[in-house]
Amino acid sequence: RGALMIPFVEGVLSTVARRLFHFEISMAPLPPEEGMCATWLVAPTIAAKADAQSESSPGWLRCMGQWHTALMCGPPAPVCLSTCVRKAQDPCVEDIWEHNGEAMVLRRSRTSTTALDDMVKNGSMPASLQSELDYLASTLDGHADPGGVLMRSVVATSVACPWTDVTRLDEMLYFWGTNIGSIDHFQLSRQQDHADFFVSHSWAEPPDWCTVMGCHAQYAEVKAAELQIVAADLAEERGIKWEEVTFWVDKCCIPQQHNLMVTCVHHIEDFLQRCDRMLVLLTWHYFSRLWCVYEWAAFLAYHEAKNLRISVSTFMRPASRDQYLKAIPNISIQHC
Repeated sequence: RGALMIPFVEGVLSTVARRLFHFEISMAPLPPEEGMCATWLVAPTIAAKADAQSESSPGWLRCMGQWHTALMCGPPAPVCLSTCVRKAQDPCVEDIWEHNGEAMVLRRSRTSTTALDDMVKNGSMPASLQSELDYLASTLDGHADPGGVLMRSVVATSVACPWTDVTRLDEMLYFWGTNIGSIDHFQLSRQQDHADFFVSHSWAEPPDWCTVMGCHAQYAEVKAAELQIVAADLAEERGIKWEEVTFWVDKCCIPQQHNLMVTCVHHIEDFLQRCDRMLVLLTWHYFSRLWCVYEWAAFLAYHEAKNLRISVSTFMRPASRDQYLKAIPNISIQHC
């Protein structure tokens, strides 16, 4: 039965690449991986003429096309590892290799998380911003709406990008690769009355990410691209640019290098109330994170369930399906 699907898969991938992203692809057959009927080496070749039908593709189809593009991202041509020489190791990049004089990243390290106290203790900021935040902190005592004063949002273009923008994806890798925020990240956000989406996710990737998703699928890049898909869907509905959609992301909207960070954490529910929707990046280990479960439950205490968008299709693979089937019925606050 699987063998009969091979021509269908080849046709679908080629059509999606042509209609949604305006390029042709080559699919070179490889020896099938274990448990698979067929395996291909997929790479973009030449640009294709734009198809009018692609301009009106529905959101779910765009999402599917983006994911296939992710699978195709990589060096312009296949590179044999035996012709490469390890060049360096970087704290944020697991291996940097050199091929024909050009550096290329083959695999990146796991995402990292840091405790709140360490973020405040290790941070520093310009004196002018320090004074501004000190003054803001001094006005909160007795304020009728401290959550409204602290509410901020960041535009999509600062935290999201399409799968097709490889250069920007590299930038997003370092943003989404750790929960540690800098002053530059905080200054990406602006004080606002509300945000379109509250982003609920786990900063750390699932421990078995490489086993389930493959080591070339970067968790940080997947999150950035998924946010762009969601922003594009809302922008189409509103008739605006996707870059203008706003998100609440803790790394941008909380000053990690100031004592206000702890105050902001205490007002998470105020921020949740001021976000029109919640975007859940639902990995299979999401429900094992107590903070994630709390955000989901708190959002539903103030909003209708229809305002919660679950992004799961990007993480759904044959290997992850069983993980979801195990995780969902075994949700337990005790084990978070």
